[in-house]
Amino acid sequence: MVFLLPFVLVVAELIWQIIIGYPPTIEQLDFGVKNPAGLWVIRIISLIFIILSIHLFSIAVSQKSKRYYWIFILAVPAISLIWMCYPIDAFKLFLISLSFYAGSKFKKGFTLATVFGFITILILNLGVFKQNPKILETLSLSNAQAEVTNRFVTEDSIKPNIHIPTLVRRIGYNKYYISLKNSTEESLNFLDMETVFFQEVHPLDQKAFVIFFWPEIFIFCIALYLISIKKILVQKSFLVILLLSFIYFLTTNSSQDLRLILIIFPFSLLMSDAVYYILSKKEKLIKALLIFFIFLSFYGWLTDYYDRFVRPSFWLDNRPIAYGFVLSNLQKTNPHYNNAVVSEALYAIDEYCPYYLKKCGQFNINNFDLFLTPPQKDTLYVGFTGNLLGVNSKDAKADEIKRSLNGRGMEILNMTPILNNIANGYGQELIIAKSR
Repeated sequence: MVFLLPFVLVVAELIWQIIIGYPPTIEQLDFGVKNPAGLWVIRIISLIFIILSIHLFSIAVSQKSKRYYWIFILAVPAISLIWMCYPIDAFKLFLISLSFYAGSKFKKGFTLATVFGFITILILNLGVFKQNPKILETLSLSNAQAEVTNRFVTEDSIKPNIHIPTLVRRIGYNKYYISLKNSTEESLNFLDMETVFFQEVHPLDQKAFVIFFWPEIFIFCIALYLISIKKILVQKSFLVILLLSFIYFLTTNSSQDLRLILIIFPFSLLMSDAVYYILSKKEKLIKALLIFFIFLSFYGWLTDYYDRFVRPSFWLDNRPIAYGFVLSNLQKTNPHYNNAVVSEALYAIDEYCPYYLKKCGQFNINNFDLFLTPPQKDTLYVGFTGNLLGVNSKDAKADEIKRSLNGRGMEILNMTPILNNIANGYGQELIIAKSR
């Protein structure tokens, strides 16, 4: 059964993706996706990149622990998110793992693996894909100098003012210290265990997908304990991959779960070694405790899997969902209007249109407000509550919206709530309406 689990996990994620029917992301459209068949081609290619990455990093784990290593990684929902939505991230993982694997084959393997991986990450993130990570901003001495000046001005405005010589103040407030402080704070975000282990328990404001489930932190702590008493060893490969994870984190500017995605490899290495060691021993109490944590982890996977089924919009980026709602409705109703005005929040609708419609006119993308400017006759309007009723009406309920628009000579073709307010300040109801 253990050998079948990785396959079961992949099939389960595939079923989830098929059933929820998540639309393509902008990144996938940029790769030339024009229809569902093309979307699935690029998803399968991304999945192959992910599988190859897991395999190439698996040289760092013992043969006996490998089965558990694959299970830990394939149970990570964020892996499913990458091959469903982000082909570039899947490709980057493959190239980084390939450089690690290639470097490890030389005589001074792990030294070269570190160098190869480091160079690959810098070329990909800073060179090819120009990530512009926050760490570059924190290291900027000009930005640090501006912060120092601001601190001086703020302190000088405090009444009563305590005079401290400028030279003394500059010991604590100088651009080098501020740059060091800011870069250290940014680097310590790598140790964000809430995103790594507790995202499904207390989702943050960020749209971060689950990495490890919270019961797995007990398995991780058991692994650290076994290392401390020298029952299992910290392999050089673990340290290399952990270092590459840190470099990758610092040189990307995407969501927190995608920035931390490489950390699943070293952590899975540790946990798989710990699981194998304990299950191969005869201590019944410790073995029973570990099995209990594994059961809780499996329960965490089941609840997360179910949660993603019933409310995918809670976890996923809602922009593709919004575009899918609008264009699918236009595909069904096919309204013949010479002019369609679309909210600026849906600025990429022209890029999405060919995926849904055979004939795409040019949408008039406008941050319209029909409370200030009356609707034009025979015009289709696509926007949020604030666009159609004015920003002061952003919290209006569905019945209020219908009554208000009917009273102004407009008919609602369809409407749906879009979570996380992609049109900030304009409400969550996305509305397709026509003027009579």
